[in-house]
Amino acid sequence: MSDQANTAYSEKLNYCDQRGVPEWGTGPDGRPTRIAGDPRLPGLFAEWQADACTHSTTVIAACKDSMGRDYYNVFCGGCGKCLRSHLPHGEAKAAVLDKRHADDFYDLNSRYTATREERLTSIANAAAERMQPGNRASYDDYLRSDEWKRRAAKVMRRADDLCEGCLTNAATEVHHLTYANIGREFAFELVALCDVCHARTHARKVA
Repeated sequence: MSDQANTAYSEKLNYCDQRGVPEWGTGPDGRPTRIAGDPRLPGLFAEWQADACTHSTTVIAACKDSMGRDYYNVFCGGCGKCLRSHLPHGEAKAAVLDKRHADDFYDLNSRYTATREERLTSIANAAAERMQPGNRASYDDYLRSDEWKRRAAKVMRRADDLCEGCLTNAATEVHHLTYANIGREFAFELVALCDVCHARTHARKVA
């Protein structure tokens, strides 16, 4: 489609990209934490905003209604958002149709939305961690304790020293899936991971 058309659609942001600066995050201890005042938050949120899809690539794909009749929608080729529905047949026939099905774009948009929400949540939670220095210090002390070492050893035995993320590499770390029960974790809240999988789980915090 033309650049003029793409420009017209650029203001139709996904709902997840219209969020404001988060006010709350979840700290390492699982508690909701107010994050206003975190010095890194504005910059990280601005970077997150800048990565929002502005629909620079648009395509037309055929859909079918409940009666099996064709109709045509305009989708973003990047994030899958439906930008215009029921395009006039004459206009659609004059365009080059994308070979993908409409459901492919809806699935693409679901994945895009989930990724954006997950990234924003990780930014908020990382800010909450920075706003809880006392909790961070307490958590680090716990990881050095004999109690944690005994609990981690049990998780490693359960996994037979195999990474529960990839089921290929040797496990090197025990990772918390949640910080809600620090010091009294349920066994299912802990997993044995290799270095690669452990790094992947913390990739969200790198931001």
